[in-house]
Amino acid sequence: MEIEFNNKTYTEEELEEKMKKGIISLEEYDDLVGDKMRDIIVDKARKEYADYKKELLELPKELIIEKSYETAVKQEFIDELEFSDLYIDEKKALMNRDHLLDELYND
Repeated sequence: MEIEFNNKTYTEEELEEKMKKGIISLEEYDDLVGDKMRDIIVDKARKEYADYKKELLELPKELIIEKSYETAVKQEFIDELEFSDLYIDEKKALMNRDHLLDELYND
């Protein structure tokens, strides 16, 4: 993952090294890396949600209605992911999920 900082592009590892050396603060690191991770997570969740909606459209009307709660909850998860303040470790864990919305919903 590449992140822009002070008109230069860095990897997450390079920024982490700068943080460890005291060149940037933990807050700056979290803002830079965390924001990029959040964007990736939200994009991933939105794609999964779009795929879910495509699958719904192929189902009978009755089943779509039965899945309306799941649909609303998954949309709420996307909103929460977009606007919540998660720790870097939490974001890393979410990025590694293959079916993020399904896992959140089923948990």
